[in-house]
Amino acid sequence: PPPPPPPRVPVCLLFSARENPRKGTTTTIPKHITLFSQPSATTSVMAIVLGGAVAIVAGIGVYKFALEPMWQKHSLRRAFLDHSKKSAAEFALFLSQHDEFKAALKAPKTEYRISDILLVLGETRESISSQQPELLNSLPTVLSLLLRIRMLGYSLKERAAEAYDRNNPEHEKKLLRLWSAFKPDTPLSARVCKDWGDLGFQGSDPATDFRGMGVLGLEMLLFLAETFPSEARAALLHSQHPTYYYPFAVAAINWTARLVEWVSSGVLDAHFLSLHEPTMDDFAHIFARVMFAFDAFYLASKPKDLMEFPRLFQEAQDALCVQAGQDSVEPLRPAQILHK
Repeated sequence: PPPPPPPRVPVCLLFSARENPRKGTTTTIPKHITLFSQPSATTSVMAIVLGGAVAIVAGIGVYKFALEPMWQKHSLRRAFLDHSKKSAAEFALFLSQHDEFKAALKAPKTEYRISDILLVLGETRESISSQQPELLNSLPTVLSLLLRIRMLGYSLKERAAEAYDRNNPEHEKKLLRLWSAFKPDTPLSARVCKDWGDLGFQGSDPATDFRGMGVLGLEMLLFLAETFPSEARAALLHSQHPTYYYPFAVAAINWTARLVEWVSSGVLDAHFLSLHEPTMDDFAHIFARVMFAFDAFYLASKPKDLMEFPRLFQEAQDALCVQAGQDSVEPLRPAQILHK
């Protein structure tokens, strides 16, 4: 006979009844199936982290492309109105610190046009034309102050780009004048000799040390020695100290390079805006003050040996750079800064 059929299991043992509130009926669902599974702790944390990351990215995008341009426009407008009662030099310093004007003033010499720079104002220019017409009228004068400083930076770079030429009589004449200014009572042994080491040059021919700053490095040293002869000779004597020695000429060339960079980048805007008309002579004078202040600073620091020269040079540079980037139109005072 055929085998008996398997025993029938009641459906109520396999399914549990749940009420469907919409139809008023009863729905049976397998016991081993759950409608909503409970998430693990790890899954919850990952969801929170992912949601937070998405919110941050979205917030950055909104700020970058919508809020930041609007904020910059209105902040620039407010700043213009706040500076309406300032002097032309103070207003120029404000403009020089604005990112868009920094970019506009970095153009090559042939592209400097006040009319083009005025376009950077955009809606700000239109909004202040009705509220502060005298401010808008003064902008060309204000911008011309900044352009003169940028032109000075351009001229300095041009001069530094002119390499020292041993076959150029004018270059050679200036070099020999440099020796006579520092050592009036000591004749030079030869054009190429070890005597140049007494002035702080690294080799027997100073022409090799002028590579970085070209003729400008020579002219700044010559200005120092001929304009301030007693102070320059005293500083040179300090640099020859048996313990606190440092290469005087090399230090002067390095300071020349740093100051040229600061003029071109706008770090010295506050200093030069305090002057009537920034000229090459003004640059030479600030170089001389920096050089003498560094000499005093170096001696006061009492370095153990020459290996500390780079560190002290960097410290002096940082201190001067911070002070030069001030918000007020004042001349740079290197001696007071490095004395502190």
